[in-house]
Amino acid sequence: MANDFIIDETKKFSNHYGGEKVRKTIYSVMIRSAENALNEIPLELLSIEECQTVNKESGEVSKFIRADGEVPRGSGEYSKIQISVKIPNGKLLIKDEDMEKADYIVIFHGLKISYIDSNKNVYFKADDYSIEKEA
Repeated sequence: MANDFIIDETKKFSNHYGGEKVRKTIYSVMIRSAENALNEIPLELLSIEECQTVNKESGEVSKFIRADGEVPRGSGEYSKIQISVKIPNGKLLIKDEDMEKADYIVIFHGLKISYIDSNKNVYFKADDYSIEKEA
């Protein structure tokens, strides 16, 4: 009976990462928990810009959107945390002059942790995003 639960949880976990076999660890559970907590929630938009990188070998230019958001006060343990998110192939939905006139909310869709460096900085990416004017 207990083994059935472990198998079901492992399947759910593997399906979360594209069906690939991933060993369930406390580290992987913490990452999934953070991704689930921050995905699809409204964040205060701090900044947004269109960026690009150039592949040194091929010279190919990749454009992306970099958006910074802050979890609103009163959101539990994630309250007031700021995250920077890369949206590959994204389109800029708002201009700098619009941000100066009003406050905006950003919602990241398909948010994932893409990398954690040795200094414990966490890097995020998202499939898409939406912006709304703050009420």
